[in-house]
Amino acid sequence: MKTAVEHSVYGIITYEESIWTGSRTLYVNGQALEKQSRNTFVLVRDKQTTYFTLKGSYLSGLKLTVDNQTFPIIAGPKWYEVLIVVTMALLYLVWANVPTLVVHLPVIGGAVGGAICGGVSIFSLYLMKLQQNPGMKILIGLSMGVLTFAITYVVAMLFLSVVM
Repeated sequence: MKTAVEHSVYGIITYEESIWTGSRTLYVNGQALEKQSRNTFVLVRDKQTTYFTLKGSYLSGLKLTVDNQTFPIIAGPKWYEVLIVVTMALLYLVWANVPTLVVHLPVIGGAVGGAICGGVSIFSLYLMKLQQNPGMKILIGLSMGVLTFAITYVVAMLFLSVVM
């Protein structure tokens, strides 16, 4: 994933992060900055050292601090995105822990169900970040909630077929 923003003093600042490895790279006007730590990069220009500090992540929103100024590189999730994901997760967690509901639609709970629910929730937030249309974001959130139930239903059926 690659994002660029314009800075009044430093020009075009480009942020690049690998989805698979999590490695981060920061460029100022096409010049790669020296990485001091995971979140700190150094630019040496005319014997002057400038530190660029990143805070946050792709999913929670990413901010860059340079010369005591902080500005967003990647916006965080909107309130309704978080609300949809949390509501879907809570609905699943309540469903998985109420025996009367599990009789009608058996889903696996506990650590396995929680891990599946957490993974699908994070994937849902990631997919929502890729969309611009709020309607599509809502549709993605709701469909990921249904996908959580479908996956845990299949896992529960597999578990029951092995046990019984």
